[in-house]
Amino acid sequence: MSDNIILSEIRNKILNMNEVLFQEMGDLFFNYELRPNEIESRGSVVNKIKTKKGTPDTLIIDDKNRIVFIEYTTQKDDLKKKNINDLRSCFDEKKSKTKNKDIYKIIQCSNQRISNEIKQYYIIM
Repeated sequence: MSDNIILSEIRNKILNMNEVLFQEMGDLFFNYELRPNEIESRGSVVNKIKTKKGTPDTLIIDDKNRIVFIEYTTQKDDLKKKNINDLRSCFDEKKSKTKNKDIYKIIQCSNQRISNEIKQYYIIM
């Protein structure tokens, strides 16, 4: 099997993941990539294959003790509105239980293709 076929299969699997698997995969990736001191999956239900409302979906304390919020979505429609609402929730100190001044970074993850309209509002890393 060629590398292009394998990569295409991986992309298709990610595009079709449900919200639970996508968040779990993301948390595993960021745990590996960022090597955090602490990771709290607020949007996951322990021992169940489902998500729950939580802001942020995942909170990380990085290796420099900075707070990183991660929001995940598998929503296909009106992604711009969803991302804006997620950001608003992150900056709502009652919902996030975190002072805005203490947030170092917010990462938004989607398994959908990002349109040019949305890209202009974000730095894609």
